[in-house]
Amino acid sequence: MRLEFVRAFINITKEIFTEVLGAEVSTGPLALESQPRIDNSVVTLVDLGGDVLGKIILQMDFSTASSMAMCMSGRNNLSRAMVASCIAELTGMAVGRAISWINEQSWNIHMTPPIVTIETKWKFVPQQVETLIFPLKTACGEVILNVSLVDKL
Repeated sequence: MRLEFVRAFINITKEIFTEVLGAEVSTGPLALESQPRIDNSVVTLVDLGGDVLGKIILQMDFSTASSMAMCMSGRNNLSRAMVASCIAELTGMAVGRAISWINEQSWNIHMTPPIVTIETKWKFVPQQVETLIFPLKTACGEVILNVSLVDKL
């Protein structure tokens, strides 16, 4: 796992969240685990391909997702579908900008569109890739960023 890529995903996600939510975002303690941490009800998955293979997973509780979506849309009382759409958009902005930065460093990485699930049980097949886990503390609540990357080469 390339440290500069991990830093890009963390720093750019913090940047995007700060920009969109209008408040500073801080990080909690880093953890290294054998698989992604999926504890909450809203999970967003982005698969990566190209020179690097991996997954970026953001997870949060529904209250945090709903607060973020209301902040993004400027509206109250959003449907679950609108909450999911806003979280997918926010994730796509963060991961897309990080990938753009990485690709400017002479790499070729691409992403799938974000998939958002709400209250779905996730099971991951055991993998040989460790996951770096970063809590992000926002004004809307805590978001857990899971980064699993491996060089394809």
